[in-house]
Amino acid sequence: MSIATFDYDKPQKSGNKIFVFANQKGGVGKTTNCVMFADFLADLGHRFVLFDADPQQSIVKKRKQEREEHPDIEIPYQVVSYLELDSLESTMALISKMRNEDFDFFIDMPGSLHHQGSLALFANCDAIIVPFSYENTCVNSTNPFLSVVAKTCKQANKDVPPLFFLPNQINRRWGNKKELEARERLNERYGSMGTVLPMIPAGVEMQRYSSLYITPRQLEIVRPCYTALREGLFGESKKVAP
Repeated sequence: MSIATFDYDKPQKSGNKIFVFANQKGGVGKTTNCVMFADFLADLGHRFVLFDADPQQSIVKKRKQEREEHPDIEIPYQVVSYLELDSLESTMALISKMRNEDFDFFIDMPGSLHHQGSLALFANCDAIIVPFSYENTCVNSTNPFLSVVAKTCKQANKDVPPLFFLPNQINRRWGNKKELEARERLNERYGSMGTVLPMIPAGVEMQRYSSLYITPRQLEIVRPCYTALREGLFGESKKVAP
């Protein structure tokens, strides 16, 4: 399969989409799920580019290391570094260039909400995927993040993009009755704002992700969640390469 090439000189096309993985809470699986969902889609023949906008550049570094270790594995999709989110002008120009392409974009966002470019992406993307866990520290961080997104979109006179809440690394056996009831209330609250996806259970397999492939065991774990996310983002009519 040939990878998508981010070509700034291509004639304008319509219908492509920009999706961001975002949450200001660290350690919720934002980068992991961004990469693994990309692997999942690449296996289905989707054409897209993945942007690493997190200052840690975890995806860019992983791709570089994996290419050195496995030079014979075909690259499933392009990974691009973007570290100019502090500039509103640069990010708006990037969004415009993205819209001129005929493939989609996924962006791993930084945890900080202080970049003007991040706010521009929240207001101009086609959906926001929000990985989260049910711990209070995560909920207390996710809620203000959602408030910033809502406020940003209101100031831009735009609707909040569709929100997809991704419960990640969840221990199905964890929680007493009170905690499980609180989980259900949170699901109901997030469900009133967007779509709550099937849970991804905790396990070491999700910590061993690659930017070049997805393992059969990982695919088994993520399939319910990622299938629902794919249908939510693209609909059942999304065409893929044969």
